[in-house]
Amino acid sequence: MVKKARFSKARNLAYLGAMEPSIELKPATSAQAEEIIQLASAFHEEDGHPLRPSSPAAIRTLLAGSPLGKIYLLRSGGETAGYCALCFTMSLEFGGVVTIVDDLYLSPAFRGRGLGTLVLRAIEEDARARDSVQLFLEVEKANASARRLYERNGFRVRDRHMMEKLL
Repeated sequence: MVKKARFSKARNLAYLGAMEPSIELKPATSAQAEEIIQLASAFHEEDGHPLRPSSPAAIRTLLAGSPLGKIYLLRSGGETAGYCALCFTMSLEFGGVVTIVDDLYLSPAFRGRGLGTLVLRAIEEDARARDSVQLFLEVEKANASARRLYERNGFRVRDRHMMEKLL
């Protein structure tokens, strides 16, 4: 099992370890928008909340270089394994930048191999490099396997209710 995650200094390619399992986190480009949209659609359908009509435009905004976030294409063994979308905001409560793991999706064929842990390690390293003070994510209550993954990697359930209002 790979024990260390790191990004290349050029930051155009993230890589993890030299032994299996391994995964690359490559910054997605505007040319990969349709691939990311397809992956996001699969993820959101699986999670029980289809993409909103405005989501493809939001994906394209991040891919065009918005400072509000970054999308990585996940590759393993030369194949697309999934994607992750990170968003950045400032928190007064936590006193600095917070990195939100907005989406983290591994296609079913790539699950159960330890790749999720490797991706989370790389995300944490990316957040630290951005001077983030906290990682934040949401997980569906019914998604027990994802919740276990996050808890094994140091995330905890907060004693607060997430609330929303669509605009």
